[in-house]
Amino acid sequence: GAAVPSFLFSPNPTTGLVRISSRRPVTSAEVIDAQGHLVTATALNAARSELDLGTSAEGLYLVRLRFVDGCVVTERVLLRR
Repeated sequence: GAAVPSFLFSPNPTTGLVRISSRRPVTSAEVIDAQGHLVTATALNAARSELDLGTSAEGLYLVRLRFVDGCVVTERVLLRR
């Protein structure tokens, strides 16, 4: 299997904007709420990108990052106002 890509995901906790920076391009990012519902899915094709959670309710979210090589990584993010 492919090695898990190294990436930075900040700030966490966030007030809305999350920056993603990695060595390999991220092709998509999905934000999933605590109930398992898909909040947003964003097509990306960049090693650096941003997700805006500003319109979402406060709480814990999962962000599923899909990389250009097919690797998928899920990161928890806390949204605070």
